[in-house]
Order: sequence, then C-alpha cells, then structure tokens
Amino acid sequence: LTHRCTCLGNLTHNHTCLGNLTHICTCLGNLTHICTYFGNLTHICTCLGNLTHICTCLGNLTHICTCLGNLTHICTCLGNLTHICTCLGNLTHICTCLGNLTHICTCLGNLTHSCTCLGNLTHICTCLGNLTHICTCLGNLTHICTYFGNLTHICTCLGNLTHICTCLGNLTHICTCLGNLTHSCTCLGNLIHSCTCLGNLTHICTCLGNLTHICTCLGNLTHICTCLGNLTHICTCLGNLLHSCTCLGNLTHSCTCLGNISHSHTCLGGLTHSCTCLRGLTHSCTCLRGLTHSCTCLGGCGYKTVNFSHT
Repeated sequence: LTHRCTCLGNLTHNHTCLGNLTHICTCLGNLTHICTYFGNLTHICTCLGNLTHICTCLGNLTHICTCLGNLTHICTCLGNLTHICTCLGNLTHICTCLGNLTHICTCLGNLTHSCTCLGNLTHICTCLGNLTHICTCLGNLTHICTYFGNLTHICTCLGNLTHICTCLGNLTHICTCLGNLTHSCTCLGNLIHSCTCLGNLTHICTCLGNLTHICTCLGNLTHICTCLGNLTHICTCLGNLLHSCTCLGNLTHSCTCLGNISHSHTCLGGLTHSCTCLRGLTHSCTCLRGLTHSCTCLGGCGYKTVNFSHT
C-alpha cells in the first residue's frame, strides 16, 4: 500500500490501515482524529478546526471526507460504494452507508444531520440553517433532499422510486414513500405537511401558507395537490384514477376517491367542500363564493356539478 500522513497542531492522531489501499490523511488544528480502514479502497480525509473525527471504512469503496469548523463527524461505510461528505459549521454529522450506492452529504449551519442508506441507491442530502435532518433510504431508489430554514425534516423511502423533497420556512415535514412511484414535495411557510404514498403512482404536493396538509395515495394513480391560504386539506385516493386537487382561501377541503374514475375539483373562497366518488365515472366539481358544497356520485355515469349558493 501507499500511506501518507500529514499532521500540524496540538492533536492526537490514531490510525489503523489493513489491506491493499491508498491512504492520505491531513490534520490541522486542535482535534482528535481516529481512522480505521479495511479492504481494497482509496480513503482521503481532510480535517480543519476544533473537532472530533471518526471514520470507519470496510469493503471495496472510495471514501472522501472533508470537515471544517467546530463539529463532531462520524462516518461508517460498508460495501461497494462511493461516499463523499462535507461538513461546515457548528454541527453533528453522522452518516452510515451499507450496500452498492453513492452517498453525497453536505452540511452547513447549526444543525444535527443523521443519514442512513441501505441498498442500491443514490442519496444526495443538502442541509442549510438551524434544523434537524433525519433521512433513511432502503431499496433501489434515488433520494434528493434540500433543506433551508428552521425546521424538522424526516424522510423515509422504501422501494423503487424517485423522491425529491424541498423544505423552506418554519415547518415540520414528514414524507413516507413505499412502492414504485415518483414523489415530489414542496413546502413553504409555517405548516405541517404529512404525505404517505403506497403503490405505482405519481404524487406531487405543493403547500404554501399557514395550513395542515395530509395526503394519502394508494393504487395505480396520478395525484396532484396544491394548497394556498389558511386551510386544512385532507385527500385520500384509492384505485386506478386521475385525481387533481386545488384549494385557495379560508376553507376546509376533504376529498375521497374510490374506483376507476377521473376526478377534478377546484375550491375558492370561504367554504366547506366535501366530495365523494365511487365506481366507474367522471366527476368534476367547481365551488366559488361563500357557500357549502357537497357532491356524491355513485354508478357508471358522467356527472358535472357547478353550485353558486350564497351563505
């Protein structure tokens, strides 16, 4: 093997190297650096600042770690993978990688960052601001997460899917994805956003304003939800269908869809809107002004209702 070590400053440096590998370590500042390496790999570590850095690598892999600032950085890599970690600021960064995957993590700001990756996947995480970030990935998938602001973000991904999450503002964002699907979530404002996706589907959610948004999707379907304003939005979709929801204004919107149908509705104004669709039919609902609108459709039919009732 080829082993190069460079140490500068008041520090304690312990390292252990076993196997056919190339090891390059550079340490600068008041820190404790412990590295342990096993297997055929290339490992490059760079540490700058007052920190504790612990790295453990096992398997045929390429591991690159860069640490800058007052932080604790713990990295564990097992399997055939490429692992790149970059840490800047006052933070705690813990990364665990198992399986054939590519893992890229970037942390900036006062935060706690915990990442766990299992399976054949590509995982990219970016953290900026005062936040707590927990990500767990299992299966053959692509996971991209971006975080800005004071928030708590929890993401769980299972199955063959593409998961993209973007969070901005003071909020709590919880996303759960299971099955072969594409899931895209965008959150802006002071809100709680909970999304659950199961089955072969495409799920797109967009939330803006002070609201609580809960979406549940089951089956082979396309689900698009958009929420704007002070409202509570609950959507449930089951079966082979196309479901599109749009909510604007101070309102409570509850939608339930079951069966082979195409369902589209739009709500605007101070109102309560409840829609229920069952069996093979096409249902279109439009609500405007201050009113209460309730629609129920049953049977194989084409049905369209437009109400302009005043409260």
